[in-house]
Amino acid sequence: MKKTYFILFSVLTLNINSQWVNQSVIPDPPALFSTYAYNSLIAWACGDSGKVLYTSNGGTNWIYKDSTVFSQQRVFSIHALSQQIALCVCNISGNGKIFKTTNAGTSWIQKYSRNGVFLNDIEFMNTLTGFVYGNPVGNFWFILKTTDGGETYDSTSISRPIPLTPNDIGFPNDHVVIDNAGQAFIWFGSNTPRVYFSTNSGAVWNNSQTPANPFVFCLTFLNIQTGFAGGQDAFKSTNGGVIWNPIVPPPPGAGPFMSFANIAGFVWYSRGPCIYYSTNTGASFIMQHCSPTGSIYNHMSFTLAVGDNPMSVITGWGVTGDGVISKYTDITGIEKIGTTIPDEFKLEQNYPNPFNPKSTIKYQIAKSSLVTLKVFDILGREAAELVNQKQEAGSYNITFDASGLASGVYFYSLYSDGVKIDSKKMVLIK
Repeated sequence: MKKTYFILFSVLTLNINSQWVNQSVIPDPPALFSTYAYNSLIAWACGDSGKVLYTSNGGTNWIYKDSTVFSQQRVFSIHALSQQIALCVCNISGNGKIFKTTNAGTSWIQKYSRNGVFLNDIEFMNTLTGFVYGNPVGNFWFILKTTDGGETYDSTSISRPIPLTPNDIGFPNDHVVIDNAGQAFIWFGSNTPRVYFSTNSGAVWNNSQTPANPFVFCLTFLNIQTGFAGGQDAFKSTNGGVIWNPIVPPPPGAGPFMSFANIAGFVWYSRGPCIYYSTNTGASFIMQHCSPTGSIYNHMSFTLAVGDNPMSVITGWGVTGDGVISKYTDITGIEKIGTTIPDEFKLEQNYPNPFNPKSTIKYQIAKSSLVTLKVFDILGREAAELVNQKQEAGSYNITFDASGLASGVYFYSLYSDGVKIDSKKMVLIK
């Protein structure tokens, strides 16, 4: 009979930034490689020695949900599809394997296994369609696709890109999939300075080079155009990964970039034992939190918690190589206010104004459209992109955090389907 152990970890707080709380320092901990934030209450983490952890109460309790089927091997990546359903990939005795749970980890069922394959990461574009990427086999990268929520997989309905060198390998959490009107935009990195990408669900692949970077450990994309890649250095693309340029000025910190993540227009990366944060789509970063043990944050995951936790809009977790799990909570985000459909588009004056460093911007949308809200400096240069997503008709609030910007006059503009609605001035005083 399989035993499940329930472990309550003490909460430790490191007063570098009040938005991060170190939830666990596990005795004799496994290295944790990946985390997945499903909502503000439910999250997963996985790592060495076949360990899988789960919380259903926002991290107050982390419960071991691993299984003997993992054979004490490394569980590299995990992805949740619902409160009960999650999938993970690991490699056992030379076999790449995919496991699925439909009961929040009480039991795990093997859904895929292939000898001689090393699997790195699993990502879904919706609850049915997902992709798994692994190291090259023969002359092609190993790519799998599922269209039934991870029940079955195939590699024949998609093409597989040719690696740059025979020694190419990939990494956990180095894989992004975005649903764009039913088409999957897919990116993954490698130990050569290359990012491979497809804009048509894997039918055709291209690749691009990151300048003078020996490997690409981590990737994130805010949308199908704007993305970040990290290894020894960090790079940004504004055309879907076709061209990568160094981030200027160079982001702070020392050591390789292990994880890039984003939500609601905000961007994070981990470098060494610390996590850094940008409110202006990567134009500048500030240090936000450091591990209490000095270990490296291997991965981060964030979720917009509107509707499942009214006290926090953005929730996320970061995991380290020595088992620390840190939680992020911030009310900064987009909040829909009221249910009345407005008669017109409108952008209101931010409040407070002047402000330091946060201010609330209200706007209303008269019809469903692609909404963009941007901040510009006095010279007309983009300083932050606060919203870039399709929104239904209604009234919205968003909190603008200008921690990474210098004092001065700024302008913010609202667009609907690319057409400017209005612009207003605000003043940041520090």
